[in-house]
Amino acid sequence: MKFWIVLFLLAGVLVARGQFYAPATHFHDPVQRLFPVEAARVAAWLDGFGDATSVEWEVRSGLGRDTTWFLVWKDAKDAVMHEATVKYTEASLKSGAPWFREVWQQVAAPWNIPQPGEAPVAALRDAFWQGMHAADTAVTRLGKVEKARAFALEHPPRGNSRDAMELAGRMTQAGVLALVTPVTLDSLVLARAAAWLAYAEGGTEQPVAELWAPLLCLSGRAPLARAAWQSALPVEGKVSLLQQTWALVLRKNTVRDWFAQVATPGHALVALPFLAEASTAQGSGLWPQVWRDCLKPDLRLQLHDFIPRLSVIDLKVMAQHITPHMAMQARREATEALNRLGPLPEADAALVDMASNEKGDKQRLLGLADLAPLLKQGFTPKIKALRPVATITQQDLLLHLWDSEMMQLNAQRRAIRTLQTNYRAEVEKLAAAVEKLVPDFAAYARSEADPPATLRGERTEFLGSHDLTAHSLPSFYKTLREGGDVQAEEDRVHRFWLARSGVTLRALISFLQVPEPRMRFEEYAGRLLEEGGSVHASQLFSALASYGAIIQGGRLLADEDWLRRIDEACPDMIETKRNIAVRPWAPGWHSLKVAQALEPLFWQAPDSLDTTYIFWRYIEAGAFDAAKRFYSQVRGLRVDESDFKTLMAPSRWTLAFLENDRASMDAAVADSREHGILVFYHALVTGDDATALKTIEKGIADRKEAGKPEKEAHWTRLKAFMAHAPALAKPGTPEYETAMASIKKDTMWIELQWFLQQRYQLPPPEALRLVGHPRPATEEQSAFIYYLKGNRPKFEEKFRLCVGSNARSGFWRVLLPWMRMQMRGETPLPAGKQPDLRPAGEIEPLSALIRRLRGIK
Repeated sequence: MKFWIVLFLLAGVLVARGQFYAPATHFHDPVQRLFPVEAARVAAWLDGFGDATSVEWEVRSGLGRDTTWFLVWKDAKDAVMHEATVKYTEASLKSGAPWFREVWQQVAAPWNIPQPGEAPVAALRDAFWQGMHAADTAVTRLGKVEKARAFALEHPPRGNSRDAMELAGRMTQAGVLALVTPVTLDSLVLARAAAWLAYAEGGTEQPVAELWAPLLCLSGRAPLARAAWQSALPVEGKVSLLQQTWALVLRKNTVRDWFAQVATPGHALVALPFLAEASTAQGSGLWPQVWRDCLKPDLRLQLHDFIPRLSVIDLKVMAQHITPHMAMQARREATEALNRLGPLPEADAALVDMASNEKGDKQRLLGLADLAPLLKQGFTPKIKALRPVATITQQDLLLHLWDSEMMQLNAQRRAIRTLQTNYRAEVEKLAAAVEKLVPDFAAYARSEADPPATLRGERTEFLGSHDLTAHSLPSFYKTLREGGDVQAEEDRVHRFWLARSGVTLRALISFLQVPEPRMRFEEYAGRLLEEGGSVHASQLFSALASYGAIIQGGRLLADEDWLRRIDEACPDMIETKRNIAVRPWAPGWHSLKVAQALEPLFWQAPDSLDTTYIFWRYIEAGAFDAAKRFYSQVRGLRVDESDFKTLMAPSRWTLAFLENDRASMDAAVADSREHGILVFYHALVTGDDATALKTIEKGIADRKEAGKPEKEAHWTRLKAFMAHAPALAKPGTPEYETAMASIKKDTMWIELQWFLQQRYQLPPPEALRLVGHPRPATEEQSAFIYYLKGNRPKFEEKFRLCVGSNARSGFWRVLLPWMRMQMRGETPLPAGKQPDLRPAGEIEPLSALIRRLRGIK
């Protein structure tokens, strides 16, 4: 083995890669990818003599081949102290804990590491859970890491299996926020936790298999984790809340179980990280409700680690609950953790001082005016030796501070674009803050795109965060266009295996377009399902759905067979199956099939699917009876109350209007909670002009009070139009012509023009005069004009555009399909083709479950 070490040293290949290392492995999960090197660092720390000051490494790995690591430990004089070769098969990566034990034994072999003292299995199990509980008393990622660091200082775990096992538990639970927003620090901490767990097991004659289950789960290997947990403590009897929560993770459960857990008083903080991953399957839209109803305000301020995970929609809804202080707290916590580890080198200290400066603009999500030097550090990282470590180093925390700021910056950019009406000016401020030192990142801040591909390749490959690794996909497409090394890009995918960031998924989809990849999509998908379980497979199929129907080898992949496979593999992945079902995978996959595929999914998880979307698909298919039946069944569920009031109730009212069903029209107005524009149109078509005027005046007053001058002007214009409307009953008079000239100029109230011509029974030529604006402002208006002209081809063209981009109101989602049926000479579907798909029994939406458990009426 020394021959190989000398050979590599002479060749200059074996190097001290620095803190930002990115091993070129194949199909290692995020923890396995770092484990051999991190185990080497822990082994050097365990030796206890302090002579080893650095670890150097090289790896040889290939698709379908054994992986070999060459490890060298050096002293302060750069002399080699120990060396080791670690070798294992690709198949062993799928074994779980045995792989970690095998690697640890090979890494530790050259060292005179003190053996851990013997201890009964029960004592080690108790120590592990004691550590898990201790870490979980902290809310934040760095708070949990500090619990591990402080314990190792007070109880150095050399030669003590109980202390080593408790430290393993503390560090395992410190990585739990990888389920929320994975960062580099998570994989580092979990790799070291695995080293301590492997070391501690040396104190007992038999492995403690179930204690590996949480770490395997956090590594992305849910099937192995569940298999390891089979011998775990029962959930009955005297077990802690944390043990109950992990039991829920590692045994068969549904997302409903997770919402019940997080909504139970006293359980929210323990269950919240797990809910973050579970809600990728369904119920992701309930985050604002969980945040509002299940967490006290003082606790929300400690949840800054969750901000980057929130979607743009969540940010918009939760703006009142997210403050600049949360992001500042993240920065302050990182700098305090750095200071606890001793003085920093002068250059690093200056950067940290800038990062902790609170003089930024606190009216925005983050104040980043002084952070350009810190951002630049990420582009030009320093090469530093990998030092022995037990828990955490200053370089780990500097790295985390960089990652955290980059993620928070991206969250700020999304929030600015969502929450600020003058977002361009705010984005420009953000870009200007980093313009001089990091021009590439300034360009990113101004754009809608992901981070620039000019970020250092090795640096970004080491990142765990979703937003920063996302740049790899554009890089791949560039390689394809320029005829570059596709195999090298495919290798990049292998290095991100089972990463929660989503990069693997998008890159795998991109490989569907490679003429001759080394592994076909079916192999990737099957392996992902086998090793990662339902969450990873669900994300893959969602990505597939988002890219549309992709053909490989002349065969359509995303056909109904794939729907069946994902249904079997991921029965609880409601939103994923929804994303697949709405795609036009095959000929005849029309609106009725989509609606009838989605409705059963809706009844499984009413909070996860849009009721209006299903209703509209039924309307487009001419399945009016099914639409009315579905509406009556969901009206009492209180799901998507805002959309129900503003979209679904107006849609149902419009259908009732077209069918001359006054009772259903009145009921829909009541269902809308007196939604202003619906009340107005209802009064208009029923001849109640007094109520119509009163509604307009209230609309003007409400918008004036809310400080919305543009919308106030719209309603003021509407009042002026209505002053002319009665003249439409007097054709041939000057007043009639004045009314025509006034109303037809408007492009804001297209529905008004429809309902006016209906109320006053205008013949088609006169209706066309009313609507026929020379420059139609919307596709709906154009479609209306072509309908009145009887131009079916043009109408069909505009209809597809309206439906494809979502018509802007519930009125048009019914009017346009009705017009199309009229032009085609079609009639509604017969009742026999519109079965009732609601299952028998009581159905409780997740939102209602949360309210019930929290005692909220």
